[in-house]
Amino acid sequence: MYKILLIEDDPDIRDSLKDIFEITGHNVYTASDGNKGINMAVEIKPDIILCDICMPILDGFQVKKILNEDRRASSIPFIYLTAIADIVNMREGMNLGADDYIVKPIDSFELLKIINNRLNRIKNIKSFTINEMPDRELTLEDKIPVNIGSELRFVEIKNIVAIDVNGNYSTIHTMEGKKHLLKKTIKSWETILPSKTFIRAHRRILINLNFVEKIEHWFNGTLVAKVKHFPEPIPCSKRYSQQIKKMLK
Repeated sequence: MYKILLIEDDPDIRDSLKDIFEITGHNVYTASDGNKGINMAVEIKPDIILCDICMPILDGFQVKKILNEDRRASSIPFIYLTAIADIVNMREGMNLGADDYIVKPIDSFELLKIINNRLNRIKNIKSFTINEMPDRELTLEDKIPVNIGSELRFVEIKNIVAIDVNGNYSTIHTMEGKKHLLKKTIKSWETILPSKTFIRAHRRILINLNFVEKIEHWFNGTLVAKVKHFPEPIPCSKRYSQQIKKMLK
């Protein structure tokens, strides 16, 4: 049984979807506008959020953007409910870190199949979450828990080469050449990783400066970093290139 938050301004669609999910045993919470949805997301911490795009007060994009800034809700899986006419704007939504989108109208059985697949994925990766980590900056000697199959192991912060983040999920690359999947946003990583060692290369990759082997100039003041044990050179945006040069000095 999961907690589902449905943010939808159309009462008929809202009630219909609520009934569908409750029949399958889920706890469903509903909000009629974006502001209410944001407050409920923080309060109840649902397992997944389904949010309409076109709503008064705050649209679905604004809702996701605000939730991204709140550590209590930034990592909650987020799916847009969208009309066909909105698809052209979905790149904006996906760039904000949404996990998927569902086009309305949709057959109820198909909807259940899609959502259940997402919920099963959540179940499978819940053990990877490190939201319970201390609310402080970690040291290089600290360790984070990861699951390898059914076995719990720990990875030392100092052995992390880079972290590649895609929305709410992160792939940790270690010096042993291994990769581990965790549920963690890039903003959350930035609050706990040692700030003198880890820095963003661009909007989705954090690198450990201790593993930087070579820095080359690219164009317009940007850099490319060759990071030991990482499979390919990492381009650095202009904003972070300046910070990287300063920190390496």
